[in-house]
Amino acid sequence: LSIRRQRQMCIRDSSCGGDDDNSSIILGCTDPTSINYDANANTDDGSCIDETTYSLIGTWSGTVTDTEDNSQGQLTLVLNSNATGSIDVVWSEDDIFSDNFTWTSNDTQIITVSDTDNEGDEVLNYSFVDQNTLEISSTDDDDSSTLTRQ
Repeated sequence: LSIRRQRQMCIRDSSCGGDDDNSSIILGCTDPTSINYDANANTDDGSCIDETTYSLIGTWSGTVTDTEDNSQGQLTLVLNSNATGSIDVVWSEDDIFSDNFTWTSNDTQIITVSDTDNEGDEVLNYSFVDQNTLEISSTDDDDSSTLTRQ
């Protein structure tokens, strides 16, 4: 998932791609490590966003869909600065899942969640849409959610 701003301008007053002048400038983020890298851009316009400026720390919430039965639940994910966290998913009044965990994120776009019951680690992939919106998915299944910072 990436955010892209792409603009094209002609260097000369030809119709960009005309026979007499094939040169055009495509403005965008040219840093391949940036979350909004634009492979089509050939001139950096200063719009690159460094994902490390966004913090995972906080409370995130959104809707999660169970791919087995298409039921939806309300998810709240808390990531604390001391590497602890909690998750709550309310599927219905009488079906609530809650858990506490520890977490690390040493690699860009990967969160490793260690269940406090020692049931094993789960790896979550994430990408920021913007500083207050997070796309998150599990490597164990095809479930994904868009979460917003609370």
